[in-house]
Amino acid sequence: MIEDFEEYIRQGEPSQKEKSQIWQTAIGLQQVDGLTTSGYLGGVSLLQKLIISFMQQNPKVSVVEIARQTDKPRRTVENNVKKLKESGIIAREGADKNGKWVVLILLCILFPFQLFSQEEKPVNLSYRSTLIGGGLYNIYDTYLTPGNESKYNGWGIRVLSDHMKMTDLWDGNISTQQLIDIDFSSTRNKTETASDYSLFIDYSYGLHYHFRPLPKLRLLAGSNINPFLGAIYNTRNGNNPVSAKVNVNLSLSGMADYRFQIKNQPFTIRYQMDVPFIGCMFSPQQGESYYEISLGNHDNLVHFASFHNQFIMKNYFTIEMPLQPITLRLTYLNNLYNTNVGGIKTSIHSNTFLIGFVKEFFSIPGRKQINGNKYRRVFD
Repeated sequence: MIEDFEEYIRQGEPSQKEKSQIWQTAIGLQQVDGLTTSGYLGGVSLLQKLIISFMQQNPKVSVVEIARQTDKPRRTVENNVKKLKESGIIAREGADKNGKWVVLILLCILFPFQLFSQEEKPVNLSYRSTLIGGGLYNIYDTYLTPGNESKYNGWGIRVLSDHMKMTDLWDGNISTQQLIDIDFSSTRNKTETASDYSLFIDYSYGLHYHFRPLPKLRLLAGSNINPFLGAIYNTRNGNNPVSAKVNVNLSLSGMADYRFQIKNQPFTIRYQMDVPFIGCMFSPQQGESYYEISLGNHDNLVHFASFHNQFIMKNYFTIEMPLQPITLRLTYLNNLYNTNVGGIKTSIHSNTFLIGFVKEFFSIPGRKQINGNKYRRVFD
C-alpha cells in the first residue's frame, strides 16, 4: 500500500485526458452497480453546468459572451472556467483568439441521474431593454385652468424599462412583463403666459398567452395591473397650482411580434397596445383645494373608473436589429390619457421616440437545477 502511494507521488498529478478517462470509468461503474453519482463528481456548480452547456453548443464561445448570457461578472466566469480546466472536464485547443473549447466529459455523463430522472425543461431567458427618448406633449387640466380646455404644448423626456420572461404556466405558453415608464414634460399655453410641468411614474405587471399562427409570427394576449402616479404643476395658478393624478387599473394587453431578414440582417418588428378597462382613481371635486383635503374633507376622493369616465391607451411600435454583440431597439410610443371625473377634465397626449438596447440573460436563483443545455427566449 505504501509502495503504491509512493508511486503515485513520483508520477504527479494526472493529465486532463487521464482525468477524463478515470471519471468516465468511475461513473460507468457506478451506473452498472446501481449507485448514485459521488459528491465529488456532482460538485460542479450550476454556473459551471451552464458554462459547459454553452461550450457544447458553441465551442468557439468567448468568456465575455458567457458572462453576458449568464449575467455574471467576467472574472467570476473566468475563475469557474479555470476550475473546470483543472478538473479535466474541459480543455482549450488552439490559441485564445482562434481556438475552441473541448468538453472532455459530456453533461449526460457527469449528471446522469439529474438529467434522466425527470423530464427535461428548457431554461427561460430574461429579456430586458432600457430606452430613453423625447417627444411632443399636449396637456390640459381644468382643475388648474377652470373653464378653459386650451391645450398646453411642449416637449418631454421619457425613460422606459421593459422586462419579459417565459414561465412554465399553461405548458410554457405564458410570459410575464414588467414595464416602468417615467416621463417629464414642459408645456406652455398658446399666449405664452403660463407653463405646465408634469412628472409621471407608470408601472405595469402583466401576463400574456402566446399564440404561434405562423413560424415567424407570434401573437400575445393578456392583461396587466397598472398603478400610475404623478402631478401637473401650473405656474400661473396661485390657489391650486398642483393637480395630482393617482390611478390603479386593470388593462387589456395585446402584442404582435414578427421576424424577417433583409439580405443577411435580421429584424424584429413588434406592436403592443394596453387599454385599461376597470380600476379606481383619486380626484377632488372641481374647486376643492388640497388644503381642504388636508383638514379632513375626504368625501368623494376615490372614484370607480372605466370607459364612462376615462380612456387611456398606450401604443408601442418597436423595431429591433441585432448588431453583435448588442441588439438595438427603436420604439415609438403614443400615449393617450383622458379622464372626466368630479367636474375635472384632464387630457395628456404624447408622442415619444426612444432608443435603447436589449439584453437577454440567464437568471440563476439560489440552487435551482437546470437540466440539459436548452434555453428559450420570449420571442423564439
